[in-house]
Amino acid sequence: MTGKMISVIRELLVYAPLASGMILGVFCLTGNYDWLNILAFLLLMLGIIPVILHFDDNPFLLALGGLFVLAAGLFQCYFIYTVSAPPAREELAEVSGTFASIRVIPNRGRDNYRIYLQNDDNPYVGLTFLGFPGKVISEEAQAGDAVELLYTQDRRSHAIYAFRLNGRELLSYETASHAKSDNRNAAIFFLIIPAAVCGLRLWLAFHGLRKPPRQKIYRYTGRRRSGIK
Repeated sequence: MTGKMISVIRELLVYAPLASGMILGVFCLTGNYDWLNILAFLLLMLGIIPVILHFDDNPFLLALGGLFVLAAGLFQCYFIYTVSAPPAREELAEVSGTFASIRVIPNRGRDNYRIYLQNDDNPYVGLTFLGFPGKVISEEAQAGDAVELLYTQDRRSHAIYAFRLNGRELLSYETASHAKSDNRNAAIFFLIIPAAVCGLRLWLAFHGLRKPPRQKIYRYTGRRRSGIK
């Protein structure tokens, strides 16, 4: 009995990271926890590795595990899509000031930018994937120009969602929000691996592990048939 319980616990531990990621993800969706969002995402992404490396001998458990992986993948897509939603305009802060400088933040693919205002120690981050016109601002903005910003108020970075230079709108909130919505649609690609793992486990459960019917073994008893002398 003890050995069977240990075996069951080992089977459950394989799915513990995925289950933990789903539980933590539900908790994160009820509030604003940036660092917990990252932890939940990592658990959901990396938790599939022990499942890939482990296969059950029991076809029922094999199929059930595959369905659980698929459910975790669907939750991961929903989680990413939800937490990456563009912020409501009411959640953004607005600042007006005079332009000081712009600096490039080197990034693989497309560079991002930091905007500095005079008499303001906060760096405001212009993200290229949100449509921030960093090159245009670098060419046209001069020290002392009037600047108006809409930005997020998180502690890590003040991402810019709207930018006006001398009253001219170079980036609108609607444009930045639409760009972020387009990018978060890529969450569906995180379903590819869980779906593949689920499909493989279901195939093995219904075809790969199908055992041939047991044949009755003839045993010679050594008895002579009646009538034979």
